[in-house]
Amino acid sequence: MTADAKKQTGPWVNERNFSSRYESVDWSQARYDDYGFVALDVVPAVAGQTTTMTLRFINEQGKELDRAVFFRTAGDVLT
Repeated sequence: MTADAKKQTGPWVNERNFSSRYESVDWSQARYDDYGFVALDVVPAVAGQTTTMTLRFINEQGKELDRAVFFRTAGDVLT
């Protein structure tokens, strides 16, 4: 999608002075133009079992709009 600042269409980013700059991006499918929060839930596990980390975006109405789940085997060492 190509941004058009005059028409105020397309993706945008917030600037430090709280203004918006419209831009063309290929890494964003949607923008959420309201308030919400990120919830992070971690479920630890003993060595050899699966540890999970769930990252969720929840809007003001309590509806979950996005979720990413990460997991790994507990005790694994990354090198």
